[in-house]
Amino acid sequence: MIRILLGALTCAWLSLLLSCGGAGGVGSSGTGFAGTQIGAVTGFGSVIVEGNTYGDSALTYLLSKNPGSQVSVSADKLRIGMQVELSYTGSSGAEQAQVLIIKPTVIGSIESLAADSLVVAGQRVRLLGTSAQGTVFENFARFSSLAVGNAIEVHGTRNALDEIIATRIELLSASAAGETRIQGRIAAVQTLAGGVLRLSIGALAVDVTSSTSLSQVSTVTGSSSPLSASALAVGQRVSLYAATTSSAGVLSASSLQVENAPADNSAALRIGGVIRELSSPTRFSIGKVEVDAASATFSGGVAADLAVGRNLRVLGTISSSSGSAVLKASDIRFLNNSDDLKIEVSGAIGDFAGAGSFRVRNTVIDASASTVEFSGGTATQLNNDVLVKVEGSLAGNVLKAARVSFQDAGGSSSSSSSSSSSGSASSSGGSAQGSYRAWVGTVSGYQAATGTFTVQGINAHLQATTQYKTSSGGTASIASMANGVSLTIRGTQVGALFEVSEVEFEEATQPRQVKLKGVAYEVDLVARTLKLNATAVQWNGSTQIEGSVSNLNQGYQVEIEGLLNGSLVTAQKMKISKP
Repeated sequence: MIRILLGALTCAWLSLLLSCGGAGGVGSSGTGFAGTQIGAVTGFGSVIVEGNTYGDSALTYLLSKNPGSQVSVSADKLRIGMQVELSYTGSSGAEQAQVLIIKPTVIGSIESLAADSLVVAGQRVRLLGTSAQGTVFENFARFSSLAVGNAIEVHGTRNALDEIIATRIELLSASAAGETRIQGRIAAVQTLAGGVLRLSIGALAVDVTSSTSLSQVSTVTGSSSPLSASALAVGQRVSLYAATTSSAGVLSASSLQVENAPADNSAALRIGGVIRELSSPTRFSIGKVEVDAASATFSGGVAADLAVGRNLRVLGTISSSSGSAVLKASDIRFLNNSDDLKIEVSGAIGDFAGAGSFRVRNTVIDASASTVEFSGGTATQLNNDVLVKVEGSLAGNVLKAARVSFQDAGGSSSSSSSSSSSGSASSSGGSAQGSYRAWVGTVSGYQAATGTFTVQGINAHLQATTQYKTSSGGTASIASMANGVSLTIRGTQVGALFEVSEVEFEEATQPRQVKLKGVAYEVDLVARTLKLNATAVQWNGSTQIEGSVSNLNQGYQVEIEGLLNGSLVTAQKMKISKP
């Protein structure tokens, strides 16, 4: 029986770091990796997986949709709640991520829906729905808005009933329908006529034919090798892909990969998820990993609290013998509430439409609650390109902020930041020399002769090329500069001065000019309304529209320019593109 799996570290990507073959693997001295992390993405600033922070300056990102051909993707592809496998180097507290593989648990079309679950590609999916964490929704706001036939991508771990407990559900475009990926365990193997093998995975029958590409991987070598169909057996962990959907409950696999257990003794391993099986008071499994907790130190609970369905984070090392491997846990943490499993993102604000709706690192954030704790600033100092660190908990497709910290001029916030008004750039630089960012505040110490002034304690300088505008999108000039004026300045730190490239004067009594970009949901063509990033948008007969409104549907990409009045954006320009 396969008891542990670290992932498909194929030669295709491992060659980025070392030559294939021979001894070594993730977490082994052969690769120079210090260890492996398996679990859900819980934050950005660098990369945060199951609460562990990893530097990402040299990180290679891969997507494993088709197990036979992992593809390189940009950092922008990574989202909260995605299940990943990450290799890292460095000592405790200074870990540097080297390779991160995004591994969807299932991709396919919804076959049936219930109040808190659905079936996709024969796999039952349930919402996480604990007090510690909710399932992340992408491109939709409410579970009830999903429909049979929708194409979705699900990330999660399996429970004792082999159901997927989802950490993330993403609604895909209609064009994505027609392909299937499943990561799971073979429950039965049946030989049919013509040498066809029929496997049972969840409630789906999967046919393996002579045209199915078969392989196996081992994290000992990090390489893949051919596999005979006769080697397929009950209990094996597999990833499979088909460019089609199932027909009459049967899927014909185009590729299938068996993920073998490692034999890499003493390799460090960190995992997170719900307990799938409990075979003894101190021995259990999470997803693919069997854990021995006999010598572990517990926090948030004790050994007697271990039970099927409990959400944990586990640290330890692999112990291998007689072809099987177990994670010998040194530390186990129970996740009991939102503070135990907070989401944390750091970077530049983008798509700002007020404290109740903005983005940081592709994460939609609501910081409008009266209970939000602000550090280094107030809600009135939020705006596009301001660098912040946000901590909070998930509610569907929105991160509800509990704390917002403004990064200071020296970049001394606890995490690094990005430099894009889209809120989705890479995480290097903080507010160090040359990093584009914004400050919001009131002018003091203004010297017209030199163009110098202070905002929030930052010494700033107006340049000959500085651009001026109002918050409603109107034109302005340097003549509006004066002590006591409220504004947003954008630019870069150069030496002791913040060189200003743009000044935005605040107009408290006027609607704010905003630009939003994202995926539309809750579309109502009759009322001419939609939601974008948790912001309500309305268009009318005066809106300049590029694309076909009649075809506008949930999941379409939309770009908006308009005026924010209260919590509603009235679109002046709207660009619609099919995903």
